[in-house]
Amino acid sequence: MMDVPSPTNQGESVELICSYELDEDNLYSVKWYKDDVEFYRYVPNDWPPGQFLPLEGVRVDLSKSGSQSVYLRHVDLNSAGVYRCEVSAEAPEFQTVEAEKEMKVLELSLLLNLERYAKDWSGIADLAARF
Repeated sequence: MMDVPSPTNQGESVELICSYELDEDNLYSVKWYKDDVEFYRYVPNDWPPGQFLPLEGVRVDLSKSGSQSVYLRHVDLNSAGVYRCEVSAEAPEFQTVEAEKEMKVLELSLLLNLERYAKDWSGIADLAARF
């Protein structure tokens, strides 16, 4: 199961979750992709186990990321896209499963304009109610 908050607001920090069960297998790796480009991997037998690969619009907080989630700081319009997690078990099977979900990012100025228009509209509605 995968959870990607969408839509999210520009400037917010978000946690992307990739839940999985390995049953009898051991975890080999969890890899995260944005628009088919890898940006984070968790390999328990590596040091450090969590590693970030630079990608525009993706700012990973390694201290909050791990085997089942990745934490993105201060998303912006470049953060929008299709995110995918890929979970692989160890040898000899190396079974791999994946899931993907789109994240949309709302521009802050658009939200502020919508809020202002909503206030204007309620003022007009109040005025109209008086007549």
